[in-house]
Amino acid sequence: MALFLNDEQCFEDCDDFMLGNALLVAPVSEEGATRRSMYRPAGPQAWFDFHSGERFSARQIHTVDAPWSSLPLFACAGASIPLAGAGSGRRRHDDPVTDTRLFRA
Repeated sequence: MALFLNDEQCFEDCDDFMLGNALLVAPVSEEGATRRSMYRPAGPQAWFDFHSGERFSARQIHTVDAPWSSLPLFACAGASIPLAGAGSGRRRHDDPVTDTRLFRA
């Protein structure tokens, strides 16, 4: 992704990936693992755990929880992520946006 071309460490990692330009996905690739280390690229001032809101510095390797129930997902500082809600009780691909989560530095 063009956002991190000048960050050499990004070329070392092989299992993390960007989902759009604001979300960094860190899948668990080791059987039985419940924690994993991952690098947060330079570019934004910080990265935030999408689920807890915990702040992480950019250009550092951090170890994070990776339970089976929650994929490690991180939003870059400044991101505004729209969230859809199930209006009818059943989740559908076209549920309307009901909230926006902001990640401020």
